[in-house]
Amino acid sequence: MTRTESEIIFVVIQYSTTMLGNILEWDAIEELGIKKVDHFTGAGMEGTNDGGADIIIMIGDTEIVIQCKNWIHRIGPAVVRELRGVICEKDPGTIGIVVSPRFNYSNKAIETANKPNYPIILTDISNFQLVIRNLIRDLLK
Repeated sequence: MTRTESEIIFVVIQYSTTMLGNILEWDAIEELGIKKVDHFTGAGMEGTNDGGADIIIMIGDTEIVIQCKNWIHRIGPAVVRELRGVICEKDPGTIGIVVSPRFNYSNKAIETANKPNYPIILTDISNFQLVIRNLIRDLLK
C-alpha cells in the first residue's frame, strides 16, 4: 500500500474511566506538592470500590477526604451525597473536597454541598491548591 497525502492516520488512545480518574488524582497530588505517596485509600487507586475517598490528607488534626472526578459532564448531587456519607462516618470536623478538571457542578450539587454539619468543598483542579492553602490557614490558626 502506497501512502498519499490524502491518507490520514488517526491514532486514538482510549482511556478507561479508572485511568482518567487516576490521572486527576495524580494531578491533585502534584498540586499539593507531595513528592512521595505512601498510601491511597481504597484499593490503591483501583478506581471503583475506593469507598468514595481517593486521597486522604491531614491538616493539623483535621482529616480531609478528597474525591476526584475526571468527568466531562456536569457533576450532580449523588457525588456530593456519596462523599457526605464517607465523612459522616469519620471523626467530627472531617472535611470533604470534590475536585474536577473544571468547575462543572449542577446547582443541586452545589446546594447539597452547602448543607450544614458536614462541610464539602467543590472545586476544580486549577483552584485546588488555593483551597488547600486556605484550609491550612484556617485550620492551623
